[in-house]
Amino acid sequence: MAALRSREASGVPLAWLIEAVTAGFVDADVSTLLDEREERTARAALPPSFFGWLAAEARVAQAIVSDQNEGDSRVPYREVERAAARMLLEFAYRLMHDAPERHFLDLPFRFAAPAARLGIESSLVIQAVRVTERRWVDQLLTAAGERAGDIAHSVLSASAAIYDAVVDSFVTDYVVAQAQLDGEMLATKRALIDALLKPGVRDAKSFDDLGIDLSGHHVAVVLWHPTAGIGPHLDTAARQIGMSAFANAVTVVPGDDRTLWIWLTFADDPPPAVLERVRSIPRDPGRVGVAIGPVARGVQGFRRSHLLAREYAAVAGRLPPGIAPDIADTERMSYLSLLLRDPERAEWFVATELGALATGAVSDRENRETLRLYLETGQSLADTAERLRIHRNTVVYRLKRIEQAIGRPIASRRHELYAAALLAHLLEQSES
Repeated sequence: MAALRSREASGVPLAWLIEAVTAGFVDADVSTLLDEREERTARAALPPSFFGWLAAEARVAQAIVSDQNEGDSRVPYREVERAAARMLLEFAYRLMHDAPERHFLDLPFRFAAPAARLGIESSLVIQAVRVTERRWVDQLLTAAGERAGDIAHSVLSASAAIYDAVVDSFVTDYVVAQAQLDGEMLATKRALIDALLKPGVRDAKSFDDLGIDLSGHHVAVVLWHPTAGIGPHLDTAARQIGMSAFANAVTVVPGDDRTLWIWLTFADDPPPAVLERVRSIPRDPGRVGVAIGPVARGVQGFRRSHLLAREYAAVAGRLPPGIAPDIADTERMSYLSLLLRDPERAEWFVATELGALATGAVSDRENRETLRLYLETGQSLADTAERLRIHRNTVVYRLKRIEQAIGRPIASRRHELYAAALLAHLLEQSES
């Protein structure tokens, strides 16, 4: 960072101003504020009285920060004093030299990480820097007396440069430290979640750090994006779900295969209206997929709801857009997820149940679709004909051909035949 020009119109450096503002101070031990090399460099350029001022102002800066944080004992006050000392030292160098021999802006990097880890708001630190910087400007201009007007621009310019440099370096490192901390916390949370999802877990005390009442009622949600994976679309949907559910706790972690895992935890069994609000969150169905597990209670309920939601998501993600439900929940997906859990066995089941109808011939596909809709409509000839847009007599004719092909009456294995016809339809749609 280039030094700012800080001279009076006469070209005389502002060393006199440093002497004026520190006139009432005596030398002080600053070994706890500056490293040995830093102190040696500073003492070669500044009067002994400056170090008394330095020590006093560092203590004032600590008091300002303590007041802003209501005396929170977790705050690293020693580092606050050291940061203030370096900031003031850099200020003095900028006032005295066109090209400062050394900059003392490394300490904010030491302070930002503990501030982020302790949860100290960055705005409080920035406010403390501003208050301290203004305090020094006031002291310098007061010490200048009648000459204040001549040197005000130099003082204010140097002050602004110091403030900007310290704040910029602090904010940059604070953001990095916060991101690292968030990553660590997320990794810890995910590790706890993975352990909790293992079968046989009964003791909830080991998972207190999750901040969830595991004895409550849980609803698991899985979000996915067909192409983008975890990103703003899923984050927005997760926030909307959290706000609409009014749950006692909302837990969100990145899942596997570019999904986002959510748990909504309630003290009591949530009414249907709550889940309906979750289902109706505004979203683009073509961009964000939503799978919702059933309401389940306790540690095992936490696991059960999640595993079912993941299964619904996996099945819905394989279905073509025209077949996949808008919301993959128990009502819409439990039957399909059971049927499609093992695609190879599903194909075997179709071949066994449908026999001669399980071919790719156009007539066989028409008959399978007729069979599916006939059973789906409660064996209504009229409804089947309407959905297929064919005559009722055509439906009757096809049903006779179906019974001839499978070698038995449809009513004899009604449920099995419906499952086979539905599976054949879904597998065919997936392939196309």
